Amino acid sequence: MHYSLCLILALTECTAVLCEMGISDGSYWAFQWYTGESFRFECNTSKVLNNSVNDLRVFWDTPVGKGFPNDFTDARFEANDTNGVYNGKLTVKDVQEPVHGVYMCHVYDAGTNDKKGTVVYGLNIHEPKYHTIMDKYRRNITIAFIATAVFLVPVATIFFVWKFQYRSLEDKDRQTERKMKRKYQGGIASTVASPEGDDAYENPDTRL
Repeated sequence: MHYSLCLILALTECTAVLCEMGISDGSYWAFQWYTGESFRFECNTSKVLNNSVNDLRVFWDTPVGKGFPNDFTDARFEANDTNGVYNGKLTVKDVQEPVHGVYMCHVYDAGTNDKKGTVVYGLNIHEPKYHTIMDKYRRNITIAFIATAVFLVPVATIFFVWKFQYRSLEDKDRQTERKMKRKYQGGIASTVASPEGDDAYENPDTRL
């Protein structure tokens, strides 16, 4: 019992180390990895073939094409031999959204060209892996900020236009009020009697 528990823990740690290195292993079929970094699939041929007389050859189906590297080439991928299996490793050089999805390694007998089976993998099926929680929500925060700015800019513009118009009308009313006040004060001044008498401002030529 103790031995079995130690073996399970050892295998679990090994799987965790492989995942942290960006390398697939036989314990899972789907993996998450960081955007902008590389990830390597290693075709687990033991799932489709326990014993083989001849060497094995692998062709890869990717989210952007089928039959790599024989039927199509793409600078985003690189295939290498591993443990006597031709093209047994597939490296995704730069994990980005276009290469998220399902991968298949088709295993063939290199001597007879008979197909032995297919192993299915997935990369960032739902979402990529994130270094921090901020990385995960940075895009949403940016979108929210832009949306808020798009909403607030017209509102602020309308407010300032209204404010300016209100102030302009208020200033205009005050100016009109001042003019009326001066005119009113001028009218009062013209009716005040002259200290020299009632005839002080009369035209001498009109006297009788």
